[in-house]
Amino acid sequence: MGMIEFLQEAGKLKKEKRTGWIVEGIEGPESVADHSFRTALMALVCGMERKDIDLPRAVMMALIHD
Repeated sequence: MGMIEFLQEAGKLKKEKRTGWIVEGIEGPESVADHSFRTALMALVCGMERKDIDLPRAVMMALIHD
Protein backbone atom coordinates (compact mmCIF):
# COMPACT_ATOMS: atom_id res chain seq x y z
CA MET A 1 0.00 0.00 0.00
CA GLY A 2 1.36 3.38 -0.98
CA MET A 3 1.26 6.57 1.05
CA ILE A 4 -1.77 8.00 -0.77
CA GLU A 5 -3.78 4.81 -0.30
CA PHE A 6 -2.81 4.69 3.37
CA LEU A 7 -3.94 8.27 3.94
CA GLN A 8 -7.22 7.60 2.14
CA GLU A 9 -7.87 4.60 4.37
CA ALA A 10 -6.95 6.60 7.48
CA GLY A 11 -9.43 9.29 6.43
CA LYS A 12 -12.22 6.72 6.59
CA LEU A 13 -11.69 6.42 10.35
CA LYS A 14 -13.66 9.67 10.76
CA LYS A 15 -16.79 7.77 9.73
CA GLU A 16 -16.00 4.51 11.57
CA LYS A 17 -17.89 4.46 14.87
CA ARG A 18 -16.25 2.76 17.84
CA THR A 19 -17.71 -0.72 18.11
CA GLY A 20 -17.77 -0.84 21.91
CA TRP A 21 -20.03 2.20 22.03
CA ILE A 22 -22.39 0.65 19.48
CA VAL A 23 -22.50 -2.68 21.35
CA GLU A 24 -23.34 -0.84 24.57
CA GLY A 25 -26.12 1.09 22.84
CA ILE A 26 -24.57 4.49 23.51
CA GLU A 27 -26.21 7.23 21.47
CA GLY A 28 -23.98 9.27 19.18
CA PRO A 29 -20.87 7.08 19.45
CA GLU A 30 -17.54 8.76 18.77
CA SER A 31 -15.51 7.76 15.74
CA VAL A 32 -12.21 5.94 15.83
CA ALA A 33 -10.56 9.15 14.59
CA ASP A 34 -12.17 11.22 17.39
CA HIS A 35 -10.88 8.77 19.98
CA SER A 36 -7.37 8.55 18.54
CA PHE A 37 -7.07 12.33 18.22
CA ARG A 38 -8.13 12.90 21.84
CA THR A 39 -5.75 10.18 23.04
CA ALA A 40 -2.89 11.76 21.07
CA LEU A 41 -3.67 15.16 22.62
CA MET A 42 -3.57 13.59 26.10
CA ALA A 43 -0.18 12.04 25.30
CA LEU A 44 1.08 15.40 24.02
CA VAL A 45 -0.08 17.33 27.10
CA CYS A 46 1.28 14.71 29.52
CA GLY A 47 4.55 14.54 27.62
CA MET A 48 4.96 18.31 27.80
CA GLU A 49 4.37 18.27 31.57
CA ARG A 50 6.59 15.32 32.41
CA LYS A 51 10.15 15.06 31.22
CA ASP A 52 10.31 11.29 31.84
CA ILE A 53 7.94 10.61 28.92
CA ASP A 54 9.31 10.03 25.42
CA LEU A 55 6.99 12.56 23.77
CA PRO A 56 7.32 11.55 20.09
CA ARG A 57 6.90 7.88 20.97
CA ALA A 58 3.89 8.51 23.21
CA VAL A 59 2.11 10.57 20.55
CA MET A 60 2.84 8.00 17.83
CA MET A 61 1.56 5.18 20.03
CA ALA A 62 -1.60 7.15 20.81
CA LEU A 63 -2.29 7.79 17.12
CA ILE A 64 -2.12 4.13 16.15
CA HIS A 65 -3.25 2.37 19.32
CA ASP A 66 -6.68 1.43 17.97
